[in-house]
Amino acid sequence: LGRRIDKETSCLLVVAKNQKAAQDLSTQFQNKTAHKEYLALLQGTLSQKSGTIDNYLAKGRVFEDFEKIPDDVIAQRAVTEYKVLGEASGLLTWVLFSPKTGRTHQLRLHSAFSLNAPIVGDDLYGTRNSGLDDVLKSVLTTQKLFLLAYRITFRHPGTGKMITMRADIPD
Repeated sequence: LGRRIDKETSCLLVVAKNQKAAQDLSTQFQNKTAHKEYLALLQGTLSQKSGTIDNYLAKGRVFEDFEKIPDDVIAQRAVTEYKVLGEASGLLTWVLFSPKTGRTHQLRLHSAFSLNAPIVGDDLYGTRNSGLDDVLKSVLTTQKLFLLAYRITFRHPGTGKMITMRADIPD
């Protein structure tokens, strides 16, 4: 469909069988009528158990206020809704993300900088290890990004019926 997903993300993919279907699906994503949800394991806890992150992203940087973006930086608005599904020992948080926009590394940046809790296994935006026991450190320093494109809902290009597909959580 021409939509990019980080190579480190486990995912559910929708593949069109023909050009007409591909165009229809692409239009649904552009018009925000198709919906995606992601599951992520974050390092840390969140003060708010649900909310909406609404800021601006530019090449690995987050700007909370449009007025503070330097003139030489091109930033795009990024919006993500989130909900905490569970916590473990105050060290890890299981979250459901519903991105409303599709910016490069949006969920990874929103986790690390807006929520101050990076996704486990995110070597780009940081896993913090200080003060953790060796077992937990081994989980947190995994080479696997704990981000799963979990559920997608769209209108079937041929039948017009709403379809919801869900991925199993990997072992």
